[in-house]
Amino acid sequence: MPEKRFPLVLADVEALNNNWGNLRWLVKQILTEKLSVSRSEFNSGSKISKDLGGDSLDFVEVAIALEKITGIRVNERVPFNYVLELVDYLYFIKTWEK
Repeated sequence: MPEKRFPLVLADVEALNNNWGNLRWLVKQILTEKLSVSRSEFNSGSKISKDLGGDSLDFVEVAIALEKITGIRVNERVPFNYVLELVDYLYFIKTWEK
C-alpha cells in the first residue's frame, strides 16, 4: 500500500490544520522526505538533529515545506530540538488564530 503524500487539495490542508494528530502526521511526512529517514526510525520524542541527522539547511527546507502547506511561518532560526516541539508550535499558532 503506498504511503499518503502531502495534501494537494485545500480541503485536506484545512482538515490537517484543525487536528493535532494530523499535524503530527504531516510533520512526520515532511521530515521523512526532507531528511531521507524511514518513518519507523523516529517518533515525536526524537531529536531532529541528533536522532534524525538533520542540519540547519535541512531544517530550512522543512520550514519552507511546512509554510507552503499550512500557511504558518516557521522561523528556521528557532531551535526546534524535538519533533514534538515543532508539532506543538504549529498547533498552538493554528489554534491561536481562531
